[in-house]
Amino acid sequence: MNSVVQLRDFKNGADQSSIRVGGGDPILRPPAASQFLGISASTLAKWRMKGIGPAFMKLGPHCVGYRQSELERFANNGARQSTSHHAQ
Repeated sequence: MNSVVQLRDFKNGADQSSIRVGGGDPILRPPAASQFLGISASTLAKWRMKGIGPAFMKLGPHCVGYRQSELERFANNGARQSTSHHAQ
């Protein structure tokens, strides 16, 4: 299996922010996923616990990730024409 790991620096040093396995869709760790969506990492964690956020993958006992395409789908589903426009 061919995998490429991209590293980015965050406030507390280097963090494995995204993983691309076999040339497929990048899998973003919570810091990168929250940055992608423009929300805090704690909001993303709360959404995960409540089951209201984007679909995530369990990568290990204490490790989750988000496919970039799923984050894009989630963000696009939130698009509205006005504040009175409800999801269908």
